[in-house]
Order: sequence, then structure tokens, then C-alpha cells
Amino acid sequence: MRTILYILQKEFIQISRNRLMMGVLFIMPFFQLIILGYAASFEVKNLNVHIIDMDKSSFSRDLISKFSASPYFNIKNSSDNHQKGFEDLEKGV
Repeated sequence: MRTILYILQKEFIQISRNRLMMGVLFIMPFFQLIILGYAASFEVKNLNVHIIDMDKSSFSRDLISKFSASPYFNIKNSSDNHQKGFEDLEKGV
């Protein structure tokens, strides 16, 4: 444990002697935080959707129109039975 503390103390002394190293140690993570904060986004957009509408009611049509108006979903295809939906899923449509 003493050896680790000695090495840690030695490194802090070495870093404090070099002004450039102080800048790299404290300024660069700040710039990385700013730049990568704008680059990374966890928002899901343009999700391809296949709609299976077995109801064909006004409520289901209204729901489908809301999905199609959203920027988060792209309606690729629609059908009225599960079999057609599974076939399109296997094809990658």
C-alpha cells in the first residue's frame, strides 16, 4: 500500500511540474464532454414498422395515421393477417 501511495505522490509532483500536462489532464476531458455530448444521441428515429390491422376500424386507422405522422416510425408495409407480417419479417421487408 505504501508503494502505491509513493508512486501516486511522485506522479502528482511530476504532473504539477509540467504546465502542458496540467492542461491535458483537466482541460481535455472538459472538451471531450462538450463535443461528445452533442455527438451521442440515444433517441430512436426512423424505426421501420410493419402494421398488422385485423380490426379495420376507424380507431385503428386513426392510430395508424398517428404512427405515420410521427418522425420516429416509417411504415414500410401493412397487412391484415399475421402470416403476411411474419413472411415480410423473414424477408427483411
